[in-house]
Amino acid sequence: MSSLKGLEDWIIDKGFPDEKRSVEVSIHPKYLDIKTVYHLSPKDRKTKVAEDKKRKIEKIIKLNLFTSYEITGTPGYPSGLKAKMPFLALSKLNKIASVAYFFITKVDKAKRKISKASSEFYCVKMTVVIEIEKRKKGIQTIEDRMVLIKAKSFDEAYKKWKRLRIKRMSHT
Repeated sequence: MSSLKGLEDWIIDKGFPDEKRSVEVSIHPKYLDIKTVYHLSPKDRKTKVAEDKKRKIEKIIKLNLFTSYEITGTPGYPSGLKAKMPFLALSKLNKIASVAYFFITKVDKAKRKISKASSEFYCVKMTVVIEIEKRKKGIQTIEDRMVLIKAKSFDEAYKKWKRLRIKRMSHT
């Protein structure tokens, strides 16, 4: 289990059996292939993306890996899941094709390693839609952007990116 991404950040009590251990995770589904919605109007594209995320989240939930879960985002536009699950099920989560990435936020009978005080650069991928005024179809440009964010962890970088995105959206 120690080869699983994210577990290297934890000091796990070896005296506690993994069969009884649970973890809390934050799960994010893959973004749909943008080429499949490029021809749609921006409003229809947003609807299609939200439907795809809902479908992927429901599919992940139906795998019955979680003892409890909460869908994050909004009812109209979900962003992922926060879930509690058995520790030994993490390897299954790692193999789900519709999961883009997940973060381990808590491990029973384990302590998070104290991170270095210094920050590092982390890369966050985002898809940007550039809308041209009064155009309804096909003219919108879509591009993938990679943004470098200085942070102490990937979790922190992602949170900074979300805050930055929300701040920028409120100014438009």
